[in-house]
Amino acid sequence: MQPVIFSSTATVQVDYLPLDPPNDLFANAIKLTGLSDTSIVNNTNATKEFGEPNHAGDPGGKSVWWLFHAPSDGVLFLTTSNSTFDTVMGLYQGTRVTNLTTIASNDDALMV
Repeated sequence: MQPVIFSSTATVQVDYLPLDPPNDLFANAIKLTGLSDTSIVNNTNATKEFGEPNHAGDPGGKSVWWLFHAPSDGVLFLTTSNSTFDTVMGLYQGTRVTNLTTIASNDDALMV
């Protein structure tokens, strides 16, 4: 009968890193379509990428991105909900995060 051979003890460390939001980077913006659209994203692990503008003048802001091409002239309504922190919104025109023109931005808008 052959002797039983055991492997030496090994320690394995597993680090769990929650995924970043899919639209954390400007290049991965979620495309909104049509006259009405909804997008739900958890921005808990959002980051601020190199060259990103200060949204509404906030230098510490982290972001998630959406892309929208208006199908016609009109008024654009944007909302954010269920936040547990003060949200900041910015609307930009441009094709690179390092070369965006601010169309509008807001921090601390009064709720009506």
